[in-house]
Amino acid sequence: LERHLRKDFVADGAWPAFFDAISRHYDAVDQEIHLLGNALEVSSLELTEANQKLRVQAEQKRALLRGVINSIPDLIFFKTPESVYLGCNRAFEEYLGVPESAILGKTDGNLMDAGSAALSRNICRELLELNRTCVNEVWVTYPDARRVCLEMLRMPYSSLDGQALGMIAIGRDITERRLAEKDLLESEAYARQVFTELAHQKYAL
Repeated sequence: LERHLRKDFVADGAWPAFFDAISRHYDAVDQEIHLLGNALEVSSLELTEANQKLRVQAEQKRALLRGVINSIPDLIFFKTPESVYLGCNRAFEEYLGVPESAILGKTDGNLMDAGSAALSRNICRELLELNRTCVNEVWVTYPDARRVCLEMLRMPYSSLDGQALGMIAIGRDITERRLAEKDLLESEAYARQVFTELAHQKYAL
């Protein structure tokens, strides 16, 4: 303010007190600006550290979930309503013979034969339309030519507001159970056949 006054201006009377009050006011404002700058810097640092901490926690949870999913021997995969793959576990990778990176973003038509792809799409569409769980059995062939019977559990999953987000599927290997049941049925049929033949021989005597 003093710089803008005339050179022959004489600060007498109440002017010195006025200039002193103005100076103290601007000093206080400068101090507040300095404190505010420090506070913003601290807040920014704290916010950055909090974001980094949340990111680390999210990555740890994601790694834990991935570890759990990959440790499950059942086939697990999930898709969008349009049947586009969003993710899977290691067992499903083994079934298709390709890594997850080659599965993400693909559809059944890109990964399976035409018949299997059409069946999978129809099941996915039906369970999403009816909003219900579907269980069925299917024989599949692995890349090493193994034939495996899978019990497939498919279920829709939705957002908190009820919007359909896609489908989750779990395939359990029940080959041994089905083969054991087949052996049991064959054994029972053979036993009935032997019993019938023995009965005929007895009456023939």
